[in-house]
Amino acid sequence: MKDRRPVIWAVSIVIFVLATISVALYATSALFVTRKFKLADYLMVLAWVLDCGLMASIFFALANGFGLHEDDINPEHTIPINKSMYAFHILYDLTPISTKSSILVFFFSLTKGKKVLFRANYALLFIVIAVGLALTITQVFQCRPVSAVFELEKQSKETCTNIFITAISTAPYNIATDIALLVIPIPLLTRIGLPYRQRLILVAVFGTGYLVIVADIVRIVFLQNKAKAQLKELHSYYTADISNYNETWYSAYSIMWSVVEVNATIICACAPSLKPLAARFMPFIMFKPREYADKSPKPGGGERKGREETPSEMMEILTRKEELELEGQSTTGNLESYPGNIRLLNLLNLRPRNMLVLNSKRLFPPNCLVTTLFFAWGTAFGFVNILGARFGQARFGPWESIAFQSAYFLGYVPIPLLVGRRILKRLGFTAAFISGLYIYALGTLIFWPAAVLVSFPLSFISNLIIGSGLGILELTANLFISICGPLEYAESRLLTAQGFQGIGSLISRLAAGKLLLPHVNQIDEVISVQWVFLTIALLDVLLAVCFYYLPVPEAPDKDLDSLAQQRPANNVRVLGFPVIYVTIVLGVSSQFLQEMAEQLRISSSSDFLKEIMPNSKLSNEVDFDSVGSAVWTWARFFAAYIQWKGFKPRWTLLICFVLGIIFSIICLTTTGAASITAAILLWGAFAPIFPIIFAISMRGMGVHTKTASSFVASSLLGGFFAYFARYGVTLSLGEPNSYILVIVLLAVGMVFPLYLNLVPAARSQVDPIKDEYLVEE
Repeated sequence: MKDRRPVIWAVSIVIFVLATISVALYATSALFVTRKFKLADYLMVLAWVLDCGLMASIFFALANGFGLHEDDINPEHTIPINKSMYAFHILYDLTPISTKSSILVFFFSLTKGKKVLFRANYALLFIVIAVGLALTITQVFQCRPVSAVFELEKQSKETCTNIFITAISTAPYNIATDIALLVIPIPLLTRIGLPYRQRLILVAVFGTGYLVIVADIVRIVFLQNKAKAQLKELHSYYTADISNYNETWYSAYSIMWSVVEVNATIICACAPSLKPLAARFMPFIMFKPREYADKSPKPGGGERKGREETPSEMMEILTRKEELELEGQSTTGNLESYPGNIRLLNLLNLRPRNMLVLNSKRLFPPNCLVTTLFFAWGTAFGFVNILGARFGQARFGPWESIAFQSAYFLGYVPIPLLVGRRILKRLGFTAAFISGLYIYALGTLIFWPAAVLVSFPLSFISNLIIGSGLGILELTANLFISICGPLEYAESRLLTAQGFQGIGSLISRLAAGKLLLPHVNQIDEVISVQWVFLTIALLDVLLAVCFYYLPVPEAPDKDLDSLAQQRPANNVRVLGFPVIYVTIVLGVSSQFLQEMAEQLRISSSSDFLKEIMPNSKLSNEVDFDSVGSAVWTWARFFAAYIQWKGFKPRWTLLICFVLGIIFSIICLTTTGAASITAAILLWGAFAPIFPIIFAISMRGMGVHTKTASSFVASSLLGGFFAYFARYGVTLSLGEPNSYILVIVLLAVGMVFPLYLNLVPAARSQVDPIKDEYLVEE
């Protein structure tokens, strides 16, 4: 007889004992050392009480046979097991509410006076309580009537909610909140100048939070193992088909890791507040032997005075002034050496350098940093694009699939324009990078429940949020590369950075199409998609943390205006309007049209291949797109090289539009190898257009540069309309007639490069001039 109970008993008892000891030490520190028992302390004790109930329910279930196969359990024990598991699931949702609320209340003393972080703390507290209570209510009223929850064999889709689906679809929520709890204190804690031993302790204390994330991930693995085991038996990939069959066996290990997760959260939540206790009873941990000998209490009330003055606020608990003085460094003195208006302070305590004054010798490090982001961004987007599109095609109807894929481009409008622009202007590039990465991570996390539930609304929202996050990155990163250094090389720098983005996209495109999701109807591959999206979310957060610490240069609006005034051609008028405004309007319009044309081409590539040359070795969509991506990447690097050598960007732009029209006509009017070759070369024709239009449109905008960047980035909305236009043309005319639209759009969009080449004022405004950067006074 197979029995999973011994392992569950052992793990549950050990982790519960450790949690109980942690809470006991926590309470001792609050009652007898700091002598202050605050709201956070009451919440922690409440969490432990709820945890006791949770442990009692799992122990009762184990005693009655939970962990055995259903056939090996005494029928009389079935209802008691169901009742205990019902209580377990309710307490599993309630206990983290109390634990995480305790941590967040604990953080209020740290974030007080820091407006952004204080509000973020409140927002996270609201999310933890609201989502936790919603999940609890779902657990309590999962069946109608409630008594039906105790008789699994009588449950049906009509009378009961599938709690397993709820559990697996909300699993990333725990990871997201745990990461947020780790991220919130970082901006302030890392500003404190600490001795080596203090820094080591600080890292160890907050590093324990990663153990909870590991427990979360392992729990998800066991939940998915249960899903795979049942769905393979049913030959299905829809989680809605999962039943309660053999629940006591399939759910055993996932329940065990739920216990580990809850108790590990309590242990980690107690850790920061144990420092006063350690300082009093184990000073050798905090200080060198000579120092803690000098700190021993003196006769005559010294010990009592020390206890009364032991601080309880978060900042003082972690870094007490008298301890720092023993190492010869005062935290207060360190903090006072920095002006209070510095919003972001990197690891090296450096003021960011103004990017507009960087010459060709000094621009490499910051541009290399953001180019690395382009590569990571391209890699992540390649996975999201391929896997998301295939998921949509496999599970949604034609119109739903189109709406799902086009939602990404719809996200480029509201958030980048309304939020991204404001963040960039008020808080700078670092804050904009971080905001974009966090929003991107949120979108990829939402894809997890969307994939579990096969939900079109959630999938649409996920892609919309992903587009919003990438929209902020688009306006920020492209602008950064364009203006970080002499403007004569703006187009060349941006083409190079986006070339590395193409390399990342090509790698992920091959991995996604060949390894992770060659088919779409197998449960293992659906799970692979979920893990890819979760991994991307975690990497986004890691990148955001890195950008906080790295010295990213800034570009104040007044300096952008000063740089624009250095070129008199920026003040010339065309048809009564300032030339810079004519350029930006035509640039945004051209970008919109070329993006619509490019997405028309990309979305029709699969059907085009099947129609034109079904027996081609490139008839596989992944192979064709991979070859096209390689050409696309090479074209950007080649264009970057010729711009660097002095070939004018406006010439390159006009040539690309002309070649795009020519290759589209060949695709439309020929068949066989000629048409396939033209379709591949069309990738290369499109490749340099976006970066060149972007960089040219930024020239001379001065104080409006960041606003202009947001409008050019938002012009990618053209991709949203492309999917619907292509579907309509294909239905009415068939392939390859969608190339008619590509030709028309490129022809209209070519007005911009014609304007740049034919209007003298425009040529004077956008042509590169040597050593165009802000001269330091």
